[in-house]
Amino acid sequence: MKTRITGLISLAFLCFQISAHASGIATHLIASEQAVELIEDQDLKRLIQKYPDALRSSTSFPDGGYPLDYSWGEPAHWAPFQNAYIQRIKEVCLGRYLTNAYCGKLAVHLMGSVGHGFQDQVTDALLLPKIAQEDGTDQTADQDIDFFVIADYPNRQASIPQTWFIPFFDVFYTFEDMGLGRVNWLEILIGGSLIRIGMVGEFIIFPFAYAEGIKNIPWARDNYITYPGGINQMTITSARLYDYLWDRLNEQDENKRAALMPFPEPGSAVPHNNVRTDSQIGVIADRGIIPNTVSAEDFVVTSEYGDVVSGSFNMRTSLSNPIAESHLIIFYPRQALEPNTTYKVSISANIKDENGLPLVPDEGFSWEFQTY
Repeated sequence: MKTRITGLISLAFLCFQISAHASGIATHLIASEQAVELIEDQDLKRLIQKYPDALRSSTSFPDGGYPLDYSWGEPAHWAPFQNAYIQRIKEVCLGRYLTNAYCGKLAVHLMGSVGHGFQDQVTDALLLPKIAQEDGTDQTADQDIDFFVIADYPNRQASIPQTWFIPFFDVFYTFEDMGLGRVNWLEILIGGSLIRIGMVGEFIIFPFAYAEGIKNIPWARDNYITYPGGINQMTITSARLYDYLWDRLNEQDENKRAALMPFPEPGSAVPHNNVRTDSQIGVIADRGIIPNTVSAEDFVVTSEYGDVVSGSFNMRTSLSNPIAESHLIIFYPRQALEPNTTYKVSISANIKDENGLPLVPDEGFSWEFQTY
């Protein structure tokens, strides 16, 4: 009996250790699955619904490099991987996504993989700073929010893939094209297996960890779904991303304007003095934005009295960078906004997307919000 108990404790500890590396996966999965219902292209929607395990496998895929510190874990999250993977898939499967099972799964794998890194951008930029402000830390937020998702969304176990789809060689050649020569198929297999164990581990430790999660980040427990960067926003923006990626796979993205989600939400009222959270200003795009095209002349915030708001931009990289690495433009006012004031945000067509096209129509794009 003592040996059995010791074994169970050891198993629980192992699950806890691995699930710590898999933290955030349940959150990614619910956003990705809900996003499918909002996809506009019906061919793509039916394709993902046909191969749900390919989406679930790929949604966790980028984090598979983390448990053993494989070299590909971090690069799998960002734009160079997205672009190399799209090119690889087009070379192998262009025109055959709906008629060839492997090509269909490969296209779906792209959606989940790229969607994961995109969702990280949205959450890291908008939700986590607010959690840090309200709860004093965001260090445990990824794993704690997973436990909230398990509690709030029924049948989460069904999101663990029954058939784990990993397109070893196409992913391997994608990394090779990126210059990550040390990557091999065995690393990818091991990474995926560990993430799957971690996903199961979260369900095992959930009864013991849920209450601790509430204690760690109580504000997040009540707001992780609806606050900017939370589940709702991740879901809507991921659907737009999937439609855009489908256009790119089919070489139909030429001259299509970006789909934008502004924040604060048009017509909403936000506190005037939380310039790093509630009153940060910006847009989430369905595609990358070229940083060196963003400037204070082309992204302008003015008050109802005509005063131009000064501030700084955050795009996860230097504003002199000519390579699109972020889907977000975030503007931080240098000082607190005025209370009880309407502000207008105006974006000009000089800001370019990753294809070199204007991010917005020639006449520009604008919206208004209020402060209190």
